This record gives sequence, C-alpha cells and structure tokens, in this order.
Amino acid sequence: MLNRRINSHLALAPEIENICQPLKKHFNVTSFVYQKNFNDGSETRLSNQPHWVEHYYSQELFKISGFEKHPRNYQSGHVVWSHLSHHQPILLAARGFDIDHGFTIIKKTDDGCEFYFIGTQVKNTHLLNTYLNNLDLFDKFILYFKEQANPLLTKLSKQKIILPNKYQQNHSQEQGLQQINHTWQQAFLQNIKVNNIYLAPDVKLSQRELVCAQLLMQGKTMREVAALLSISPRTVETHISHLKDKLQCRTKSALINKLLALNINDWHFKAE
Repeated sequence: MLNRRINSHLALAPEIENICQPLKKHFNVTSFVYQKNFNDGSETRLSNQPHWVEHYYSQELFKISGFEKHPRNYQSGHVVWSHLSHHQPILLAARGFDIDHGFTIIKKTDDGCEFYFIGTQVKNTHLLNTYLNNLDLFDKFILYFKEQANPLLTKLSKQKIILPNKYQQNHSQEQGLQQINHTWQQAFLQNIKVNNIYLAPDVKLSQRELVCAQLLMQGKTMREVAALLSISPRTVETHISHLKDKLQCRTKSALINKLLALNINDWHFKAE
C-alpha cells in the first residue's frame, strides 16, 4: 500500500515538470519538490525529480531529515540547505542526482506545514545568491504552483502517504529548523523603534506623517484618519501635504504609490 501511494505521487512528475517551466527558464531551477506534512502524520509529495524522491524513501532518509518533524516545530520562512549542519548526509545523496545549491521555503498552514525545495545542478555554484535575492518572485511562484497543481493535490488528498509512526521515527538533531520563540523578536523591534524616518539626510518623515499615510493606504478617508488619531481633518490634510512636498508627489495616488515602493508598513515607531 505504501509503495503504491508513493508511486501515485511520483507518477505526476511530468505535470510538475511542466508547472516548473518558468523556474527552469528564468532561474535554471532543475529540481523542485513540494512536500506537505499534515498534523496527523500523513504527507503529500510532488516533484519533477521522481528518481531522487524514490531514493529518499527507499533509503529511509526521512528518518534523519530536519523537514520531517511535526508541523508545530516550524515557522514560515526560508532555509538555505548548506546551512543545515545535520542535513549533510541527505545533501550528499542529493548531489548524486545532480541536485545542489538550493533552499527551502516553509509555509505554515492550519492543517500542517508546506515545504518547497528549490535546487539546481551541482555545477551552478553561483545561483543560490540569485535565488535569495529574488525571494519575492519565488513566493509569487508558490501562488502559481498552488493554482496549477490544485487538481493534482485534490486527487492526492485521498491517497496521502502514511509512514507509520513518522514523527516518532524521526531522530534529526537539526536545530536550524526548530520553531523560534518570538519573544526576543518582539523585544528587538521594541528596541529599534524610531521617532523619524530619514530617507536622506535632508528628508525626514515624522511619525504622525507616516501614520496618516499608512491609514490612507488602508483606504481610510481624511475624516476617518482624523477620528482615529483624535485630530482634525485639516491637520490630516496638513500632514499629507507635507508628505507630498517631501516625497515630491503632486497627487494623493502618486504619494500612495511612492509609499508602497518604500514598504512603509514595515517601519516601526516609538509610542508618542
């Protein structure tokens, strides 16, 4: 039963290869594996490299993989393969199938955790930096993959791979994939909040100006912004006018586009 279910996943390799053509064409990605670990211990795995996946199962490499623990052990993010100290035996095996210089994108879900393994040929030693500099494009590809592969994933939802006692069998000591306590992250953000944003030595945006702009970007009207900040609509107009002048924008739409490009929602401020 187990082999039959694995083979049903591997048989879809041509369809996955077709979906991955944009990655191959523009990034020379030659290896793609989609893996989902469900909370109940079952899993789904799709790849354009069926021989590698077959080897992975036949050699029981899942028992030492840092990506085979219970979903509660992960958080969304990305991991560079070469940085995983306990994952080296698997990477060595993968090189035998001409798979190297890759990284994994991790996406938490309500019912488990998804992993997207993206790699290239051993000779392409320069490509990892290209991949890491374009993570936003890979995130967009994931949306494309989920849409294109939806019929396949729906089909396999009734044929999930079940490895008996999967989470109990795994004895990976990999620490780089453990769930991070967010307390220190929040403490760090608290310590780096600022009073003003300097876009250049002579271009300073105040907290009030940015808060007004952020609310406008959420679709709030001038009056709604004024009510939320307990200031007058005229004061809001003054802040927006100052923003237009500082960012050299003539219209509100041009201002919003400029602020979107600056990723202002990622900026943090001290409390007034």
